[in-house]
Amino acid sequence: MTKPYLKRNIFYKSLFILLSLFLLSSLSLAGQLQPATVLKITDGDTVWVNIDSKKTKLRLLDIDTPEKYRGYKLKRDATGCGVS
Repeated sequence: MTKPYLKRNIFYKSLFILLSLFLLSSLSLAGQLQPATVLKITDGDTVWVNIDSKKTKLRLLDIDTPEKYRGYKLKRDATGCGVS
């Protein structure tokens, strides 16, 4: 039978390790952040931003949104959903 203080000790060690990993991952991402200004939203998954005085197109991965303009993808998505 495990003693209660050993269970608590394991819990606190696990919590400390998880918090440490979270803190380290947050610190590694902090150096990669850049300020940007949103210039235009083309579709639900496409955004134009101004980074370092350059106009840059960002496409968001794994985001499936309806198309704004008519085209092949809009027709394919509509057919797949059963709408016109």
